[in-house]
Amino acid sequence: MSNIQFINYEYLIERVASSRTICLSGGRSIKAVLVSLCENNQLFFSKKIILSDERDNRKKCDSNYHALREILPNYCDIAKPEDMWRSACFSLRVDLALLGFGYDGHICSIFPRMTYADVDYRGCFFRTNGEWGDPLCRRYSVSEPIISNARSVILIANTKEKLSRLEKIVACSQSTQPLKRLINNRVEVQIFKSF
Repeated sequence: MSNIQFINYEYLIERVASSRTICLSGGRSIKAVLVSLCENNQLFFSKKIILSDERDNRKKCDSNYHALREILPNYCDIAKPEDMWRSACFSLRVDLALLGFGYDGHICSIFPRMTYADVDYRGCFFRTNGEWGDPLCRRYSVSEPIISNARSVILIANTKEKLSRLEKIVACSQSTQPLKRLINNRVEVQIFKSF
């Protein structure tokens, strides 16, 4: 794991503070970290927040947007991936991608075995043509190149099992999971262990 660097909480705060455009994933992996970061009410002030992915099932309980809306301060404007997809956003520079990841090696809503035929790209975002993930539903997501080209990428490992899974994915030379591609495409990926 030569291009992986483990970081501490103070460094994480510094990265958030110095970033203007932040791409955040939803999900359980990142929730506790965001709650802790939001104890500093000013940390997300004047930041452009982009939600990395969303489920298109219209259930509030499964919505990444509603989960972030409950955590982040009210002054934060959160750009939804479905709105970015509909408007065909063709230019997006992300300072910080702060993401969880799945046991299967997915990031955002970029899943293993997903091909170009499985998605409808509009600029920097895509909508899946079918149902993916758990829960199984159509999804909207930022594209892999946007994440790979972010100025900084910090992955949140929220359990020992997730960290172990990350290490196995990285060690497997045959792996084609999105998580492995992200790590291979970058000079450095930072990991924050939240357990």
